[in-house]
Amino acid sequence: MGQLVRLEQLSILGNVLTSLPETIGSLRNLVLLNVSSNKLKSLPESIGSCFSLEELQANENLIEDLPASVCNLIHLKSLSLNNNNVSQIPNNLLKDCKALQNISLHDNPISMDQFQQVGHIGLTCFSSFSAETESLVCKH
Repeated sequence: MGQLVRLEQLSILGNVLTSLPETIGSLRNLVLLNVSSNKLKSLPESIGSCFSLEELQANENLIEDLPASVCNLIHLKSLSLNNNNVSQIPNNLLKDCKALQNISLHDNPISMDQFQQVGHIGLTCFSSFSAETESLVCKH
């Protein structure tokens, strides 16, 4: 995969992938990455080297944590992690990813406490609760 350095869009949704190779960080021209509907427990640290990435979709996996390197994705506009096990996001994500316009974290065990400072950077977060889940969507 690391040899596909000109690749701009990669969609590998709906497989049974349990991990992504570290070589994904070699895809410096990648603008869209969709790894939804797999069995991923994490994203590789090298994801932060995909400097052109604007949209990351990793819905319906088993992801618990995001690597801190995600904060290096300064062109990231949309981050979608619905239906995972994410309980927190990297501390500097909202500060460092200045292009970020949409964050979608529906059906994750994440707390609104992490988003207390969100208003200061121009994001508005919407939260909804049901008996089973708490949903959170943030928009610029």
